[in-house]
Amino acid sequence: MEALFRSDPYPPWRRGHLALLTKQNGYKWVTGICALLAGMAPAIYKALDFDVNLNSIAQLAQSSKALQDRFRQVWRVTALGPFEDFKKEFDDLMARKDAARTTSLVAPERFFLKARKKIEAGHYNFAVDERSSQAPEAPDNLRNSEKT
Repeated sequence: MEALFRSDPYPPWRRGHLALLTKQNGYKWVTGICALLAGMAPAIYKALDFDVNLNSIAQLAQSSKALQDRFRQVWRVTALGPFEDFKKEFDDLMARKDAARTTSLVAPERFFLKARKKIEAGHYNFAVDERSSQAPEAPDNLRNSEKT
């Protein structure tokens, strides 16, 4: 009977989501936990520097892949030319590789183990680097110039 004489025509669940959590006695602990998590999550994220680590990891992965490709090009192309050119380019790449390694980040053990399982399962194929352990043969125009 009391509900018929109230000035508010809507039941509590129609007054908004906030009313559901804050006004109901059984849900006060849920409201408290949500407020605690909402307050602590940004502070923990900032303290652990997740955004900086992700950017660093992405940058290092990109430079590592670029160096892998450049070393392959030096091995396949530049090694066929004069030794001085090969030595200069190789030394430049080694300096870049050393610079990339100075800022390397160590992945947590659980991520390392997951990555190892994926590699062993065949998700990543390194056949390009394993095709041959010898340098490619020189093109005909270089072989002919060496004979003369």
